[in-house]
Amino acid sequence: MKISLFFPYLAVRFLLAATVMVMMALARPGGRNKLVSFHVLKVGFALGVLLFLSYALQTLGLQSIEPAISAFLTGLNVVLVPLLAIPLLGLSASRRTWFAVFTALLGLALLDGVAFLSHWSLGSLYTVGCAVFIALQIIYVDKWAPGIDPLALATVEIITVALLSLITTLFLHTQAWSPISSWLHPMVIFAVVLNGLFGTAFAYWAQAHYQQKTSASYVALIFTLEPVFAAIIAVLFLDIHPPRRGGR
Repeated sequence: MKISLFFPYLAVRFLLAATVMVMMALARPGGRNKLVSFHVLKVGFALGVLLFLSYALQTLGLQSIEPAISAFLTGLNVVLVPLLAIPLLGLSASRRTWFAVFTALLGLALLDGVAFLSHWSLGSLYTVGCAVFIALQIIYVDKWAPGIDPLALATVEIITVALLSLITTLFLHTQAWSPISSWLHPMVIFAVVLNGLFGTAFAYWAQAHYQQKTSASYVALIFTLEPVFAAIIAVLFLDIHPPRRGGR
């Protein structure tokens, strides 16, 4: 996807997710009161800003670095989470957690990040900033989410990202919506629906719900599986295979 289309795509994806989540939240008994609670609105908005900034910085970074390098640098949040959790949460990770963190980091480096050492640029700094905001979003879910209804919290968070993405699109990409026929292509619709419903609505509800039962460091470790699943899906469904060394 071209960078110029990323924010419009992000706006459509999160608006779809927000619409579905609002309907689900309001369909429950007492759902409206949970959704418009000042505490939920405040926390959800703050988390949404952090999440949007992570997407925005990753997008800026992709203008000058390769996707594989971006994936590795974004994955640095697995180290940043336990480091930032010490001053922000007053929690220190166990030796077992640190071992798992550095094992995951090594795996990311072997998978798609070794080359970044020779391609350091401004885009790399943007992407490291993305990793910082991902780490902060995970940490503050850990800090603020307990006691808050997960669906209401995730709904406000997703609405915030959708609105910020829409505002960014209107300011930076005035021609992004034309031609409208490009948005009606079956593959585009499939990508928006799949990522909107499962990669956004379900994913961030699950984080808000299940992170209350585990730690921020473990969540960061789970998130490092993203490039692994991406590689598996690419091979199984897109017939994309990594190049063989020494071959053609």
